Amino acid sequence: MMIKRIGKKILHGVWYIGLVAVLSGCRFPVELFFAPDSPPPSQINTAPLPSLQGGGQPLENIATLTPTPFPCAYAWAEQSLPDLTAEVQSALAAAGLNRVEALAVAYGENCVDTLNNQVVSFSVIETDFYFTAVVEDTGNREALGNLAYQLLSIVEQFPPGKAPGPNPGLFTVLFQDEKQNVQVRAKLVDAQAAKTRGLRGSALLDALQLAHQ
Repeated sequence: MMIKRIGKKILHGVWYIGLVAVLSGCRFPVELFFAPDSPPPSQINTAPLPSLQGGGQPLENIATLTPTPFPCAYAWAEQSLPDLTAEVQSALAAAGLNRVEALAVAYGENCVDTLNNQVVSFSVIETDFYFTAVVEDTGNREALGNLAYQLLSIVEQFPPGKAPGPNPGLFTVLFQDEKQNVQVRAKLVDAQAAKTRGLRGSALLDALQLAHQ
């Protein structure tokens, strides 16, 4: 009997923590779900909503949270964008970057119907771009920076409006060689600002790493 009571208390505590997280709109960062040196490309399996698909036509960006006829709790969420990912991958191939794999992910908020505990809608805030690049030597910072420059040029082909969400998202690159991985992550606005200043090579890589600190 005592064990059952303890079990009920534990379950009640877990349920309470989960409810608080949903109601407070906590964002659980991608790093909690994926290895520290790995971007989430192959591990995001949530089926994207049809309205989130990247395409040739400009998309209507949903950012304003509208009133709902039911109690709605907002929680941070992500949706993979396979169509947009395919477009980015095609752009990489056209640029001759055949050793780079891309992933586009919409980041925003789920509206959770608290009466039925169901997700009823997803509002996009930004699109995050992830790249995994196989390189000869991750210690060659000049080469890594030049590749990052090329990848930023690819991302610039998919600004907010063509990619879901009204805001620029994150830019993440995982460089891989036979010995180790090197990850670079920055806000797109910071990365593009560094590129606009004319930084390339190791100087650009330094700026990207500094922006993420």
